[in-house]
Amino acid sequence: MIRSSLLFVLILVAAALAACAPAAAAPAVPTSTAGAEFYIQGLRLFNQGQFQQAVTELSRAITLNPQNALAYYARGNAYGMLGKLAEAIRDFKQAIILNPKDDVSYFALAIAYANQGQRTDAIAALDKAIALAGSKADYYGLRGTLYAELNDSQHAIPDLEKAIALGLTADQKQKVDSLLQQMKSKATP
Repeated sequence: MIRSSLLFVLILVAAALAACAPAAAAPAVPTSTAGAEFYIQGLRLFNQGQFQQAVTELSRAITLNPQNALAYYARGNAYGMLGKLAEAIRDFKQAIILNPKDDVSYFALAIAYANQGQRTDAIAALDKAIALAGSKADYYGLRGTLYAELNDSQHAIPDLEKAIALGLTADQKQKVDSLLQQMKSKATP
């Protein structure tokens, strides 16, 4: 079960990173124009897969506008793509400090924690994301998977069922359903 649920986490993480990645077509504009050109250039570089260069440009944007939560979030994603999870976590936390109602930053933080094996911290971040956003299949799917990794059927089963009910891609649904069946068989005496 652990291997299959870890595989599911990797699939969810890939899908989540794609969903959380800053969009090139219509980048959100920070509240201040200070550093906006570096922010936009950082988003372009990120979307081109040039993550280290994106970090450089986003760092410039942050230097000029340290209140730009979007730049911290975007740089956190770039750090995550580079495998620099401690830096990603730091940036996601700063994005949350600057914009505490941003469920996507909490979700990104949860992904970074999960990739570090910090399941309880990831679950806590997902709790906040769900409280802010309500029903998002990816949020419940990841939280259910993390509970499954902790062998907590009581929490895993309802989250996995909710993720399926909310709608996942066909591949995600298959993985979640498989994990759900494993958890149900463990819970049944």
